[in-house]
Amino acid sequence: MRSSPFLRAALAAALPLSAHALDGKSTRYWDCCKPSCGWPGKASVNQPVFSCSADWQRISDFNAKSGCDGGSAYSCADQTPWAVNDNFSYGFAATAIAGGSESSWCCACYA
Repeated sequence: MRSSPFLRAALAAALPLSAHALDGKSTRYWDCCKPSCGWPGKASVNQPVFSCSADWQRISDFNAKSGCDGGSAYSCADQTPWAVNDNFSYGFAATAIAGGSESSWCCACYA
């Protein structure tokens, strides 16, 4: 699966998520692969992030291999960036913050 021009445009408009004050790095992207935080036991949450099939249906197998690695699990359409208005958007980010680990970064919010 590839991102559409609409998704790329929406992503480009997404609020830049910055971790400068936290001594870390963040990025925003939409590659349609299974979310990193979609694996069981990755973070202290009540369930991992959902994944979807290639036809955008949620799948219940949190252990399904990522479609980007030959599996059947992809990011769900409801995880695409979205605009609130012409000047403000939200998006999901990949981040690495000093003093933390992926388990502490999963499902966290940053401004």
